[in-house]
Amino acid sequence: MQHQIVILDNQALSRNGLRALAQQAGVPAGQVHDFAEPEALAAYLARSCARVLLLSDQLPAGVNIVRLVRALHQRHPGLAVVVVGSRLNTAYIGALFAGGASGYVYHKSKLEQTIPAAIRSAISGETFLSPEAPRCRIISARLMTWASAIWKCWHAWRQGSR
Repeated sequence: MQHQIVILDNQALSRNGLRALAQQAGVPAGQVHDFAEPEALAAYLARSCARVLLLSDQLPAGVNIVRLVRALHQRHPGLAVVVVGSRLNTAYIGALFAGGASGYVYHKSKLEQTIPAAIRSAISGETFLSPEAPRCRIISARLMTWASAIWKCWHAWRQGSR
């Protein structure tokens, strides 16, 4: 069975709360799967397909969230990664989006509203950003990622047409 939503958070209470909020967004309970360790998530994604990952940035020390988002985006380009984060730092959030994140939810926002909205946005292929998060540099980081992808495609096409 495929799970539409996967959750990575090392705190059981947080995973349970995110699971309940995913159900509030209309995702059936049987289509939500959660993990406490990045390795367990990686093993699951190697054999299964998921649509959205809710990723806590409060993982154990040594886990670089920006690198993890980048690696997930490269290995699973169809997986929309929504980071549930503890920082409102523009450079940090911008780096997440530049690495391929589809959304950022500030952990002190109204989670009962923002998590379901972020899930619905991710499922429909849209970007989500918590109302509390600074916008200007984050949006430009996402646009630069898209522009870079378009440039690479165009360049590859030009090389192939010669």
